[in-house]
Amino acid sequence: SLANFWFLGDMPVLEQYCLSTGAGWIDVYYDSHNKTWTDYPGNITSDGIGWGSYNVRRGERGSCGENVTWQIFYNEMLHADTDILVISGTGAMDDFADGEAPWLPYCDRVYTLVVANGVTRIGDGAFRGQHLSEIVVAGSVREIGAEAFRGVTNLWRLPITENIRCMGDYAFADSSVGLVTGGGPLPRMGVGVYENCDGLTRVELQTGTAAIPERTFFGCAALKKITVPYTVTAIGQDAFAGCAALQSVTYNGTTVQWDAIELGSGNEAFLNAELLGIIPTSGTCGENALWELDEENGILTISGTGSVDERPWANAAAQIQTVIVEEGITALGDRVLYDLDNVTRIELPDTLTTLGKGTFSSCGNLESMVIPTGITEIPDSCFYYCGSLTDVLWPASLTAIG
Repeated sequence: SLANFWFLGDMPVLEQYCLSTGAGWIDVYYDSHNKTWTDYPGNITSDGIGWGSYNVRRGERGSCGENVTWQIFYNEMLHADTDILVISGTGAMDDFADGEAPWLPYCDRVYTLVVANGVTRIGDGAFRGQHLSEIVVAGSVREIGAEAFRGVTNLWRLPITENIRCMGDYAFADSSVGLVTGGGPLPRMGVGVYENCDGLTRVELQTGTAAIPERTFFGCAALKKITVPYTVTAIGQDAFAGCAALQSVTYNGTTVQWDAIELGSGNEAFLNAELLGIIPTSGTCGENALWELDEENGILTISGTGSVDERPWANAAAQIQTVIVEEGITALGDRVLYDLDNVTRIELPDTLTTLGKGTFSSCGNLESMVIPTGITEIPDSCFYYCGSLTDVLWPASLTAIG
């Protein structure tokens, strides 16, 4: 969906096709006054890219944090409403009461905000009520303050970087946000972050998000779909009040985890939506192999006969503490018990004769293991990243270790 790309400074080193998106036309602009762009990189071409210059006049500037500054860039060649507000420096921005942000008198044509690398926090109320249609936030930003973008108009697509760990109360409330993209885990999310964003239709919360606080999506009348990770343990009062259009909730946890969520009142729309994606706790994992997860005790039991070729328990990995492979299983395929980081004990049967590559890799808390007498070879990476493994009893039948 990227349509425009502006270089505000010197010409960087650009490789062939580095700006190609493969998803439609993109216009790339550079500063006509910057001498490093005298000969723009005509070799950086591919289908769907157009080059153009713009005439930037550096405008008003000032301080907005101990080591953070702001500056307006007036674009005098492109169409109206394309001026840019750039926040740069290091550390946190100041907080601002309503109407006190120092750039407000100069923002009649500012529709683009750039928060540059080095800035770590966007201050409370910093851009409240502004007419931003595009924001670019660097990966250094870890926190968005309370009401930082409350009431922002024209902003439809909201790109959230994966490094943001905290959003303050009502950070985007009453705004025109319609699509939230990207993002990472949000251990801390304030009250009413998206309250009354009546254009918001779909949200995907990332694994690591701990809770959906009260009034988070209050009044989001167009919200149709939401993805909730298994790490969410609480949903606050009225978090989904007024979400009459909510059709489906996709949950990537198990039934036990779902039932354990603490749900506040006023969330009937959430409860009435279709529940999708619940992780099963039993099924097949090979032609004649079965699995079952005892969630209460964290025990994964694999039974049946023959080879285990699949790992359908992968999405429930955080629940598994012990693995018991019963008699009758003869082979564990490549990486089938990979990345069970909470597992401390794995029991293998005497019928087991074959291990695959990386079978137990990334079981970081596995402490000890007894290898059955039928095993003759340990394949490559079988115990890769098993950092806690201190005791392994090898059988006399073993002839090779990968």
